[in-house]
Amino acid sequence: MKATLKLLKPYLRWFIIGLTLCFLVAALRNHWQEVSQIRLDRRGWLLVGGSLLLTTASHIWTALVWGRILEIFRVPIGYGQAIALYLRTNMAKYLPGNIWHFYGRMTRIVAVGSPWGVASLAVLLEPLLLAAAAAIFMVLGLGLGLVQMEQFPLLKLLVPLGLVGVLGGIHPQFFNPVIQKVSQGKTQNHDPVRLEIYPWQPLLGELIFMTLRGIGFLLTWWAIAPLTWSQIPSLLGVFSGAWLVGFVIPGAPGGMGVFEVVAIGLLETVGNTDVGVGSLLTIVALMRGVSILAEILPLGIWGWRSPRANLPPEP
Repeated sequence: MKATLKLLKPYLRWFIIGLTLCFLVAALRNHWQEVSQIRLDRRGWLLVGGSLLLTTASHIWTALVWGRILEIFRVPIGYGQAIALYLRTNMAKYLPGNIWHFYGRMTRIVAVGSPWGVASLAVLLEPLLLAAAAAIFMVLGLGLGLVQMEQFPLLKLLVPLGLVGVLGGIHPQFFNPVIQKVSQGKTQNHDPVRLEIYPWQPLLGELIFMTLRGIGFLLTWWAIAPLTWSQIPSLLGVFSGAWLVGFVIPGAPGGMGVFEVVAIGLLETVGNTDVGVGSLLTIVALMRGVSILAEILPLGIWGWRSPRANLPPEP
């Protein structure tokens, strides 16, 4: 069975990419007329610009959170260097495989004198906390809408059970076996490093990251479609859920295609909106453009402020 999965793994990536592209192309073809009629006025472009600023700030912020993670594990890299390293390697997630940004960070940490075990845990803890933060937003955003369905009273347990599951999952007692399994084969026979304390500080930081990303999505939505207060929880839940699926699905570089497909599907079913598919396509396409540009902008800004000479040496 393992041999079969190993044989199919290289093709699974292309299957996922092909499937999502086919869905998006078919949706765009069927709703092209609606998409072509959408125009952004001055207010719309200001909202998109606000989304870009917040999304850019979110990437710089999560780089700062990663600097705090490095500090917890006593990696000798300062905050400025950690931010520069994080931002410079972040674009590598768009390469096939979706792992090269992790590899680049690990090799830099090892290059400054930390063992592979520390590098593995310091790098892999960050995406797991990001996933936990997105799951919390998804549970709160979508769960609160489900618990209002009086015909299913048991759904009222969904939110507390979901939160307990996510928060309990990153407790060291449960987290250490998972991280040791994930990092197996990457520590080069060094003793594995364990997480000794509950990572509440970096988790809070990643929740702030998801808040900034979520508000950025709401601004992009508002540039295209009406937005009411009652829609905000479900839209944040939809965005977080689509972002999480795109984040964890293997083989999709940067979640491209997967985020868009899941977002459109969720918005049509549980998004609490009456927006047409053409507008939904425009919103998710704009959000993708904002996300990519927001990852490029701080790279140039921080690269100017933090010369390459100040970074740890290349492996």
